[in-house]
Amino acid sequence: MKTVNIHLAKTQLSRLIAEVVAGGDVVIAKAGKPLVRLVAVAASQGSRPLGSLAGRVVEPEDCWTADTEVEALFHDGELEPGAPHRVAERARADEGVSETTRVAKRALKRSAKEMVQGTVKGAATQTVKRAAPKKP
Repeated sequence: MKTVNIHLAKTQLSRLIAEVVAGGDVVIAKAGKPLVRLVAVAASQGSRPLGSLAGRVVEPEDCWTADTEVEALFHDGELEPGAPHRVAERARADEGVSETTRVAKRALKRSAKEMVQGTVKGAATQTVKRAAPKKP
């Protein structure tokens, strides 16, 4: 068994690896105390043949059918998600609302989306500056 210090191991690592692969035993020490042992990795046993589990694994007939309880958890109790809102449905929802309110809602949605995407620069700092009380 050969013992070397860390500095020597760093400078002569290739030689030490070759020695271990050839069957030698190398221990790396620090201040004379053994820390680690270099060990060669065992050679692989070769590739495994494909289809070695053929006929041993059987899946039941219903394994790919949908589980209604799990789907209900994802779609708020509906088996299929609802259709997206159409323009006509949105127009009916906005009946009786002034144009100013509609414009304000659209602007608010747009600015919220931009803030989430990080495209509004300084919006958060401007809000903080306005909300902070002035020092006397």
